[in-house]
Amino acid sequence: MRKFLLPTSLEVLSLSYDILMKQVGTKEKTGHNDGDVVKYLNSIGLGAGNAYCLAGQYYCFEEASKELNRPNPLYKTGLTKRLIRFAEDHAVPVEFKPAKHDLICWRHHDPDIRGHVERIIDIITPRLVRTVGFNTSNGKIGSQREGDGVFIRVRKIGDLGKMYLNCLIGFEVND
Repeated sequence: MRKFLLPTSLEVLSLSYDILMKQVGTKEKTGHNDGDVVKYLNSIGLGAGNAYCLAGQYYCFEEASKELNRPNPLYKTGLTKRLIRFAEDHAVPVEFKPAKHDLICWRHHDPDIRGHVERIIDIITPRLVRTVGFNTSNGKIGSQREGDGVFIRVRKIGDLGKMYLNCLIGFEVND
């Protein structure tokens, strides 16, 4: 298992987290990646109807970076595969150990370009974490399901249904 660290400032990391937590509860309008979630897609140059799990993470870092006039550590993309390639080429590889703020990157098997990204907000056990995920459900079944949007989830690090863990992308504070 792999983990990479991208450089950023403590201020960007902290403010992006605050922005992330304010997004929790945002929901799609009709269940087709539309409504209030379109602002995440717009941050990477896409519109309604596209997947926004990574766009939401980018949005939080971008808003923090703009407010602080600091660089965004994330690559501007909506594709998990591209973010992983960026990390492989530009980030420092480190020992695999999940930490708060890490992005968990799951991927479908090649040649599929689809994947999913969520940000760790709490470590429960070395293999179980609490995350904030965009373009996901609240994890409940039946009448308790609220539709798709931005939710806090408990996730196993290893796999996510038909997807496998590709890597973690963390952040090296360089203040």
